Amino acid sequence: MPSRSLHLLLICICISVGSLLAALSPQILRIRQENVIKLATLGAGLLVGSALGIVIPEGIDSVYDHSSDASIATQKIGILTTTGFVLMLLIDTLIAPHNTHSHNHSHGHVHSHSHGDGSAPPTHAHAHDASDAEAHASHTSQPRRMRSYTPLRPISSTDTSTSPAKAISKTAGLTIHALCDGIALGAATFGDTQGKGLSVVVFLAVAIHKAPASLGLSSSLLSLTPKLSRGFYRLCITAFALSTPFSAMCTYAALRLIHLDASAGSAIPAYALLFSGGTFLFVATQATSEQLECATDRKSFLVMYLVGIFAPVLVSMVFRHGH
Repeated sequence: MPSRSLHLLLICICISVGSLLAALSPQILRIRQENVIKLATLGAGLLVGSALGIVIPEGIDSVYDHSSDASIATQKIGILTTTGFVLMLLIDTLIAPHNTHSHNHSHGHVHSHSHGDGSAPPTHAHAHDASDAEAHASHTSQPRRMRSYTPLRPISSTDTSTSPAKAISKTAGLTIHALCDGIALGAATFGDTQGKGLSVVVFLAVAIHKAPASLGLSSSLLSLTPKLSRGFYRLCITAFALSTPFSAMCTYAALRLIHLDASAGSAIPAYALLFSGGTFLFVATQATSEQLECATDRKSFLVMYLVGIFAPVLVSMVFRHGH
């Protein structure tokens, strides 16, 4: 349907422009880290709400509508949702680049707040014991594997790679997951055949989730030493900003090509929605874990997170009553 194609095109333009504006904001405005964390927490909640309250239920309804055997339909639902989740797990574990973050570096960062000159923190009381100090150093220097798409963490200063290599690693990890967000968006738009506002809800979740990611990526790239060239910095930001729209348009186009015969392929949008719901769940759970680590006020975290969870359901109800 041309109307859905135009709708998706407008959504993709909004996501691209919004991502670029968010990426440029650290150079123009002074943004408090607390506000970024709150926005990221809201985005994580929106992903959970969109997956559990919108995408997966719509896919389930569609699968049952186009299936004569309820038991087979149930199996398809479990397989497709689990496959989406597992695929993201494999991408995050085996494909996407990761930063490393050592506990020793983390402790030094904490002490650096009281040592402005960057000098090493004072020796602890147990440092006089050589064996204890060696064991302590061995324990704290072990690197901790970080998720590839955690935008709020700076690039590790212990990484000996060149600035362009660090930038490519950070950008690639975030871009791969942004591509998966686009798959969900494209599938939601294609599956929204009855005008239930499914694509709008998913768009809001993806856009708010992508904004702090763009801001975090930009801040990380700007903090690299030696500094990146202006052209390379813009290339990384642009690649990330266009990743979700690109995969959304490709997914939508692929589904339209497969869905040539309505009788044979009528359940394809449902399958795509369930698969996308699984990918959403993985990104949401990992993003939630990241926000829990960053949150200093648990009450504020819960408020923003719960608002994000219930907002997609409420928005969907408004669209359904409007139609």
